[in-house]
Order: sequence, then C-alpha cells, then structure tokens
Amino acid sequence: MGTLSATPAQAAAPRCDIRAIKPWVYPASGVVVATNSTSCYGPVRNVRISTRLYKFHAGWVVFVFKRQVWGAVKSNRNGSLNAWGASSPAGACTRYMTQATVKWTTASGTPKSKVRYSGAVKLRASGPC
Repeated sequence: MGTLSATPAQAAAPRCDIRAIKPWVYPASGVVVATNSTSCYGPVRNVRISTRLYKFHAGWVVFVFKRQVWGAVKSNRNGSLNAWGASSPAGACTRYMTQATVKWTTASGTPKSKVRYSGAVKLRASGPC
C-alpha cells in the first residue's frame, strides 16, 4: 500500500486527496480490513477522514465504520485509516467494498469533500475466494 503523491505544482494547491483500497483479510485473525490512504496539502482546516467497510447482504450495507479527525493541516500530512470487521464464516465467500471519505475546509472557509470507492472483492476468513 502506498500513499498518494503529487507534483510540486499540485502540492502547492491546498487540498486533500483520498484513495479507497480494496478490502483484505488480516491473516492472523481472519478479520476483513478496509483501508484508505489520505494526503492533505495545507493550509486546510477541519480535516475529517473516514473509512467504511461495506458488505453485500441482499444489497450493500455498512458493516464497519471508522472516523478520525486531523483538524488543521498547515503544510502536508499523509496517513491511512483502517476499519476492521469480523469476516464471514471460514467457508463462506462474501463480497466487500471500501468507501473512503475526506472532508476539509479551505483557508477561505469553503467546505470541500471527496468520496472514493474501491472495487468489490470476494473474501472469507482464510483470504480471497
């Protein structure tokens, strides 16, 4: 998993970017993990990031949600946020998807946001189906 990168000209423009990473199974526990990769180039303020793990069960439903507040970013900040959820029974294959969101306010007070989705992937406690 890598972080987002930008050219010097892009980095000079205050903003936040986010990437939704396909869910994966943590081998030691069989737990399904949804991850985002976030980068903010300041000055921006009131930065909030979230990750949702969606599970397909007669339609897409939010299975796990995690949120983090970064607050003000004066220069640059990179990071990620994981949402962990118990996997389906070992033999069952279930579809999962990640939603990643970043919200921030520009120096002039304009609220901004970006939402990204990963592709869907079929997983079980032991890994891919």
